[in-house]
Amino acid sequence: MASYTEACFPNLKPNEYQIISDRTIEYNCVAWAAGNSDHWWWPDNQSIYYWPEGAPRLETVNGFVETFRGLGYEPCDSDQYEPGFEKVALYADEATGAPKHMARQVESGIWTSKLGPQHDIEHRTLSGLEGDEYGKVVLIMRRPHIQGVSQNGSSLLRVGTTGGSASQSVSDLSLSYPSRRYYTATGRTSRPAYGLGP
Repeated sequence: MASYTEACFPNLKPNEYQIISDRTIEYNCVAWAAGNSDHWWWPDNQSIYYWPEGAPRLETVNGFVETFRGLGYEPCDSDQYEPGFEKVALYADEATGAPKHMARQVESGIWTSKLGPQHDIEHRTLSGLEGDEYGKVVLIMRRPHIQGVSQNGSSLLRVGTTGGSASQSVSDLSLSYPSRRYYTATGRTSRPAYGLGP
């Protein structure tokens, strides 16, 4: 009998993924892709869920692009691992184009995802999660890897640079949305200047 994960994602082969966390509703895939495990991120127009202040609250691919640009990411052409860069992938519904899921590439070149209220997993391919549940990968974004900041799934909000070098220290880095300036969080108990939701 297939596991819950394999039943939801029939393209995900048993030898192509591993569960790396307990189930939790504390955070979702978008938060996990952004490097945060304290809040459920979603750009709902009722402001029920956390979303970076000043980022567009749009449930569209363009809205996600602008939000992750504010975290230092830019669209790129390849999902292949590139030393010195962090990557995220955005999945969207094939019929509506609505964002459905995000994954983050870790230093080993594999991908990690939070499956809704279920587990975090590591998976070898992005295609393993494609299908009815999450649609298809429609966008890959990358940013320079920040030295001294873990990519191992720890509870860090890892904020990128906008024009800075990857050799800057984490405490010196900042990023901007058009209306405000935000600063990095350096651990689970610290909060960036804009807060992390309710």
